[in-house]
Amino acid sequence: MGHALALLGEPTTPDARAAQADLRWRLLLAREGTFSLQARRDEQQADLEALAQIADELDDDRRRAKVGLRRSHRAMRMADWAAMERTAQDSLLHAQRAAIDGPRLSALRMVAEAKIRQGAIEAGRAIAMQGLAEARGLGLREAEASMLHVLGVAGSFEGDLMGGLAMQQQLLAMDREGGNLYLKAVGFTNLGMSWLDVGDFEQARATLEQSLKLLQAIGERTVKSAALAVLSSLELLEGHETRALALARSALDLAVMARARDMEMHAWMSLATPNGPWGVRPTREEPTPGHRRWRWRSSPRAARRQRSLGAGGTGRR
Repeated sequence: MGHALALLGEPTTPDARAAQADLRWRLLLAREGTFSLQARRDEQQADLEALAQIADELDDDRRRAKVGLRRSHRAMRMADWAAMERTAQDSLLHAQRAAIDGPRLSALRMVAEAKIRQGAIEAGRAIAMQGLAEARGLGLREAEASMLHVLGVAGSFEGDLMGGLAMQQQLLAMDREGGNLYLKAVGFTNLGMSWLDVGDFEQARATLEQSLKLLQAIGERTVKSAALAVLSSLELLEGHETRALALARSALDLAVMARARDMEMHAWMSLATPNGPWGVRPTREEPTPGHRRWRWRSSPRAARRQRSLGAGGTGRR
């Protein structure tokens, strides 16, 4: 994409710029998506500014809505929840003006999740319930899945681990149906977190390994940091301290590079706590066939840290 943009050059007249606008838009959008996967945040921001300029030059609310949504996604990956909400609200405004349902519901989902991650759980849940009803009424499956994800985030923040597991299983089935590799990788990562939350280590490991294969194939780095951090927690709980430390360091390196503050904190906690993730030490109970059961002992302080760092999994697109 960069070579193609270089070949286009900078147009010297307004007419030439207008003639090139659509092609430049498509090339910039493709490159911005690549920079997002690679967590190259400065280059991504530069392309978003260029895309916003084209949208304004064309006075196109559809394109403005797209830019706002991409800005919100960038903020989400950097755990800047206030910016995530602000840019999603901007996207929502332009999508409403353009009367486009898919982008409007995508922006609404980002607003809902941002509110939840800032502590306004009931407000975020109400928005997601509204969006879910609309998505189902319009037959928009990806929007439906996104709203279900937000409701799962809300439940996770409130400690509904079994409900969260069921939700992640449903979402992964929908993502497999859609065929988007990025969303499938996110689905596997979040499901792996949920399996670990309920103490099924075999399922957690298998699911996280599937996630990492997909993430490696598409070159995604931020979600990979999350998957590595959770796998590090699993290794530590199973007594493999050397492997756990190596995975936590890899997760931290990726999180720092991606400027993903929530993932960076998660990785640091894995590195810093000798008793297990977030200061929690498990006690083994009698296993059942195919399932290792653990009873978790945690102080109230450790439980609060777990909710703040681990709740809700990693966000979707």
